[in-house]
Amino acid sequence: MLSGDLSGMIKLTILTTVIQVSGLLFIKLLPRTKDDLTKLHGDSFSGSRIGGFIFLSVTFLSIGYSAIVGLLNIINPGWMGESR
Repeated sequence: MLSGDLSGMIKLTILTTVIQVSGLLFIKLLPRTKDDLTKLHGDSFSGSRIGGFIFLSVTFLSIGYSAIVGLLNIINPGWMGESR
């Protein structure tokens, strides 16, 4: 990119867009009614407290890490040693 060669940017843009939109493929897996949700909750593989804790921990820690890194980039640019 420093030399001005941007030939892969279009492919990279398309790839990242496809990855972002790919979550829409899983919409059909969501329960449609309250009855479907009740049956899903009654399943032996659902309701794991450990699994729920791990999921929520990873989610909130990721959000917290992103917020901290974003704030540090605003407050103190170059705090990791790059771009000085």
